[in-house]
Amino acid sequence: MEEQDLKNIVIGWFHSADYATEQELRNIVIDAGEQIDRLPPWSSRLSSALVPRFAVAYVRSNLWPGAHAYARGRKFENVYIGWGVKSDAAFSPALPPDPQREFPGGPEVTEEADPTPQEERALRAAAEDEDED
Repeated sequence: MEEQDLKNIVIGWFHSADYATEQELRNIVIDAGEQIDRLPPWSSRLSSALVPRFAVAYVRSNLWPGAHAYARGRKFENVYIGWGVKSDAAFSPALPPDPQREFPGGPEVTEEADPTPQEERALRAAAEDEDED
């Protein structure tokens, strides 16, 4: 199914159920004329191509990121999850910087191996002998 056909079906559902006023439908058509870097203002699709009669029509706004609508038959829902900021250009976040190189190791940062219990006893005995002198 073509994207324009899907939009016409969704607009037809809204209009036939008297859910939307003529002005609201006009606003949708006006948005259809706007484009963001050759990206249409609305992206639409069906939830399933396997059984189209049970599919849900899904429309996502590219102008208002976070605005979504879906419909099946005469039932529909709208949801908006976002910051209320209109998008005026296709946005791709900047790439993170390259990872830093490993810190060069040297004698001042090299860890020493832990002493064995025998070495600890010998060190304690030597320290006690020095204290007695």
